[in-house]
Amino acid sequence: AGAHNYTGSIFRSLGYHAKAMQAFETALKIDPHYCVAYLNLSYTCFDLGNLPEALRYCQQSIVCEPECPNTYYWLGHLYYTQEDW
Repeated sequence: AGAHNYTGSIFRSLGYHAKAMQAFETALKIDPHYCVAYLNLSYTCFDLGNLPEALRYCQQSIVCEPECPNTYYWLGHLYYTQEDW
């Protein structure tokens, strides 16, 4: 799962969002509890302007790993972006 997640991160950084999402989704097929892949899907959806999906993936990351501070930081950023406070 980690290799697919890493590949997705490279695709995302190069602007290949569809390929990035595919790689992150493959990582989750291998390990459905790989919270970093959910978080990266959230980042990618945000890049594409899809805030509802970004929020959904961020919340799924929290379900998988409730102690991850980066996820809560990102969740706060998503709420701030939507002016939901």
